[in-house]
Amino acid sequence: MTTLQEDIHIHAPAEAVFARLSDIESYAAWLPSHFRELRAAEGVLSFALALPLGQRRSRLVLTEATKYSYVELRPAPGTEGATKAFERIAWGL
Repeated sequence: MTTLQEDIHIHAPAEAVFARLSDIESYAAWLPSHFRELRAAEGVLSFALALPLGQRRSRLVLTEATKYSYVELRPAPGTEGATKAFERIAWGL
C-alpha cells in the first residue's frame, strides 16, 4: 500500500477543527466529491472513493481522538481481507 501525506493549513481555532474531524457525521459536508455514497451511522463511516480506473469502498471507524491534536480512522471490524480504499486516515493538528 502506498502512503500519501498531505499537509494543509487551516485558519480556524483548533477546537473547531477537532470538532469537525472527530465528528464523522460532518464528513459529508466537507470531503471532496471523489468520496461518493458517503454515510455515517452507528460510528461507522462508509463511502466509495472514485479513482481513475474505478472505485474502491471503505468502512472506517474512529479509533483514536486525542483532544485538539489527533484523530484516526481505521477499517471497521468485518472488513479484514477486503480491498479497501484506505488502511488508515489520520489527522494531526
